Amino acid sequence: MYKFICFLCLFLSAWCTHASVLEAYQLERQRLLQVPYEQRLAALHKHSFDLTTPLGRYFYNTVHTNTIKDIPYFKLSQADIASLREDYPQVYYEREVFETWFSTLDSEQKIQQLRQIKIMARDKSWPRIERWATSILIEVLQSNGFYLSAILEMQDVIPHAPHIEKMETMYDYPLIAAYMDMSRSLYWLGDYAGALEYCRKYTQYLQNDPQVAEEGLICQIAASLKLADFDTVFGLIRQLSLLADTSGLKQTRVAALLYTALAYREQEFYSLTLNYANDALSLLQNSAANTPGSLYTVYLLLTSAHIGLGNTDLALHNYALMQKSRTPVQQGIRYDIDATLAQARIASLQQNFSTAQEHYERVISLYKQQHGQGFSASHLNDITRRLDSQQLSYLQVEARLHQAQSEKMTLLAIFSSFFALVAGILLWRLFRHKKQIESFSRIDSLTGISNRWYALDSIKTRLTTMNRVEDVVCVAILDIDHFKSINDQFGHQAGDAVLTLFAKICKYQFRQDDVFGRYGGEEFVLLLNQSKLEQGVAKIAELRNMIAAQDLTESGAQGSLRFSCGLVEVSGKADISTVLAHCDSLLYTAKRNGRNQTSASIYGQTYTRPEV
Repeated sequence: MYKFICFLCLFLSAWCTHASVLEAYQLERQRLLQVPYEQRLAALHKHSFDLTTPLGRYFYNTVHTNTIKDIPYFKLSQADIASLREDYPQVYYEREVFETWFSTLDSEQKIQQLRQIKIMARDKSWPRIERWATSILIEVLQSNGFYLSAILEMQDVIPHAPHIEKMETMYDYPLIAAYMDMSRSLYWLGDYAGALEYCRKYTQYLQNDPQVAEEGLICQIAASLKLADFDTVFGLIRQLSLLADTSGLKQTRVAALLYTALAYREQEFYSLTLNYANDALSLLQNSAANTPGSLYTVYLLLTSAHIGLGNTDLALHNYALMQKSRTPVQQGIRYDIDATLAQARIASLQQNFSTAQEHYERVISLYKQQHGQGFSASHLNDITRRLDSQQLSYLQVEARLHQAQSEKMTLLAIFSSFFALVAGILLWRLFRHKKQIESFSRIDSLTGISNRWYALDSIKTRLTTMNRVEDVVCVAILDIDHFKSINDQFGHQAGDAVLTLFAKICKYQFRQDDVFGRYGGEEFVLLLNQSKLEQGVAKIAELRNMIAAQDLTESGAQGSLRFSCGLVEVSGKADISTVLAHCDSLLYTAKRNGRNQTSASIYGQTYTRPEV
C-alpha cells in the first residue's frame, strides 16, 4: 500500500510539473504573440522557453512562424515529435493541424485530415484543439471554394467559441474570427451586402483595438468594391490611411496603398493602379511590413495594370513574380482563377488567341467549381442566431436591444444571401454598370479625381446652401508652375504622370467633405469646408511643402514641383462664377509676384495677402 501511495504521489508530481510547464509556455506564447507583428521577432529574443526540450523548441517555432521570418526556426526530429505525442498529446495535435495546413497534400486530403483531428479532439474533450482544427479547416475550405461548407463547419464550435478582450494571433478560434470567416464566405458566395454587415459586426466587436479597426476597414473596403460603391471605398481608404498615420505601422500603410490600387483597377484606371502598387512594393521592400500575402497581391495588381496598359513583357515578368510569391496559404481555386485569367489576358495581348481561349475555358471551369455548392437559408439562419446569442452572453448587454439587432441581422443575412445567389448576379451586373457610368461621369480619366463638371457642381451646391452665421468655406484655384516646360523637356507622358502624382498627393490631404477636382489642364479647384482664411492659407502652405519634397524621377521628370494659388474665404451665399473669377484674379497676382505662393482674400474685399 505504501509503495502504491509513493508511486501515485510521484505520478501526480510529474503530471503537475508537465501541466505547469505547459501552462507557462502557453502564457509566454500568448505574451509574445500580442506584440505587434513588426516588433515580434525582436521580442522573441527575450523568450523564456527551454530550447533544450522538444516542448520548448516547438513553442519557440509557433511564435517564430508568426514573425517576419515566417518559417520554423528549429526542425523537430522524429524523437522530438514522438516525445510531444507521448507527453503532451494536445500540443502534438496542435502541431499536426499546422503541419497539415502547410503540407503538400492536395485539398481533399487536407480537408479529410483536418476533419479527423477535429472529430478526435471533440471525442477527447479538447475544445481548444477542436476550435483550432476548425479554424484551419475553414481556411482550407474557403481557399478551395467550399464557402457554404465553411459556414456549416462553424456550427460545431460557435457555442464554445471564446471571447477575447484584445485581438491577437492565437492557436484557437474566437468568436470574432467566426464573424470574419462568415463575412469572407458570404463575400465569395456573392452576397456582398451580407458580407458587409458581418464586416461591421467584426469591427464593432472590439471597437478600440487598432488591429480589428484595420482588418474591419479592409473587410468593408473589399465588400464595397464589389458593390461598386467607390465613394464609400475611398472614404474607408482615407480612414485606413489615417489609422496608418496614427499607429505608425507600415503594414497598415501597405494595406491602404494596395486597396487604393485595387479600387483604381476596378475602375480600369491602370496607370493609377500601377502607381499605387509600385508604392506598396517599394514600402514592402524597404521595411519589415511584408505580411503574408502582401507580395502576392502587389504582383497580382502589377500584372493586371500592365495587361491593361498593353505592356506584354512587364505583364509576363510580374506574373512570374506573382506565381513565385504564392505561399502554401495562397493555394486553391480563387488563386488558380487569378493565375489562369492573367494567362488568358497575356495570351490575348500576344495575339495567341487559341491559347487564350483554352485559358478562358479553364477559368469558366474553375468558376463553375467555385460556385458548385448550393445554399441553405436555414443553415445560415442557425449560424447567425448562434453568433448573435453568443455575442449577447459575452457582452452582457440588454437582451431586448440585442435580440432586435440579432433578428434584424439574421433576416438581413438570410434574404440578402438568398437574393444574391438566386437573382443577384444579374442585378449586381446592372447595378455595377450603372455605378460605373455614374462614376465615369464625375471622375477625371487621367488623374482619378473629380472632373471639372462634378467639382464645380459640388462647390456651387455648397455655396448656394450656406445659411448659418458661422458657416464659412475657402475656395481656391491651384496652378502648377512652369508645367509647360515639364511637357516640353520631358514629354507629355511625363507631364501626365506629374499631373497624376500632384492630384494623388493633394487628394489624400483633404477631408471627405472637402471638394477637390481638376479644373482644366494643370489647374485644380478646391473647396475647404468649414475653413477660415488663415486655416485655408495654412493648409495650402502645408500642401506646398509636401509637394515640393516629392521625387519626380519615377514620373519621368526632374526638379521640384511647385504651384501658385488664389484663395478666397466665403462666409455667405455666393455665385460660383464670381467666386472663381475672384480666385482667378488672385492666382494671377500670385503668378505675377513670382509664383510658388498663395494670394488670399476675403470674398467681397479688395485687399490680398500673399503667402510664400
